[in-house]
Amino acid sequence: MKKMILLFLIFSMVYSVSSEEYKLPDGSVYIGEMKNGLFDGQGQQIFQNDAKFTGEFSNGLYNGYGTYESHLYTYEGEYVNGLMEGEGTVKYFNGTTYTGSFKNNDFNGQGQIIYFDGSMYAGDFKDGLKDGQGFWSFSDGSAYSGGFSKDTFEGKGIYRFSDGHAHMGYWTKGQLNG
Repeated sequence: MKKMILLFLIFSMVYSVSSEEYKLPDGSVYIGEMKNGLFDGQGQQIFQNDAKFTGEFSNGLYNGYGTYESHLYTYEGEYVNGLMEGEGTVKYFNGTTYTGSFKNNDFNGQGQIIYFDGSMYAGDFKDGLKDGQGFWSFSDGSAYSGGFSKDTFEGKGIYRFSDGHAHMGYWTKGQLNG
């Protein structure tokens, strides 16, 4: 009975513009395949702010491979239940690009981020932050290799300055301890 009510609500929220185009109450438009009253299969959702998603849907959500484009960023990769999950690439409007693993819409696992200024980090991420082991080269030619926690140097690591000298030791909250 609950499924029938849910399907009725979904059908009443989505009204047909043409045989494959559906206008939603939020003003966005869906063009694509449907199954049991839900977006399912290949499709495209175009939002009022000109953002759009093109890719695979299942049970009304982004599921599988797809591309989301907005004025802030473009993401191309895997989705699970409407979230960036798995492998993908996000390119921000300022030129910064991340390629790697996602979980719950955040950088999680192995990845590489190249910043607009030419600096680059490759390594572990957790909940969108550098966390674990990694290598960060800065635009001034200096670099750090070692442990990270919540975007700061943490644990054993080495910082090499652009002039060639280095500081090696244990770091706590971004500060060298010896």
